[in-house]
Amino acid sequence: MSEPEFTAEDQQRLYTASLDSVTLIIQLVAEGDATNEDDVDTMDRNVRHLEGVVAANITWTAEQDLTPFNEAISAGRAWMPAE
Repeated sequence: MSEPEFTAEDQQRLYTASLDSVTLIIQLVAEGDATNEDDVDTMDRNVRHLEGVVAANITWTAEQDLTPFNEAISAGRAWMPAE
């Protein structure tokens, strides 16, 4: 059985949803508490989501710039306590 087709609309929805993760990461860096387990879990989950999106085998359009994703990943990783 073949996998369902990943359409341009699916790709745009994924990109838009991922921008929500970027926004949340930026907000947590500015206002979050790196000693609060819920904030750290939320950050980790969103950073991992963006890492998966960036690593996905997707040919993004010129309008779908991944720079904010990579910047949010870096900021989120720097914010989180060392493992």
